[in-house]
Amino acid sequence: MFDVWLRAEAERRSVLVRQLAKERHPRGFHWCFRADSEFRGMLRELVQREHACCPFLTFTLRASECSITWEVSGPPGAEGFVDVFYRMPSTLRELDTLVGSVNDAGLGLACKPETE
Repeated sequence: MFDVWLRAEAERRSVLVRQLAKERHPRGFHWCFRADSEFRGMLRELVQREHACCPFLTFTLRASECSITWEVSGPPGAEGFVDVFYRMPSTLRELDTLVGSVNDAGLGLACKPETE
């Protein structure tokens, strides 16, 4: 079971670190990604898993020729959850920077986040 969770987290990370832009709106936010056919499939699968986990949120994908927008919104009462979700790509990038600094200092970590 833990292996399944680790694989899901690695897949989430590989998608979210590709975020190009983000914008808040009153009920949620949207993230923008560069479009390519392989990435669209990865993103679609991630959105399906996120919806299965959090059915109280609304997930919408919109694709154009050069970008994909993932919109997330929630009902009243879910604002804190939506806010944490919104910050996730930035948090992952910050974590990667911290891990790199620790490793550069020769301290090493027993477990390292996967990056692409």
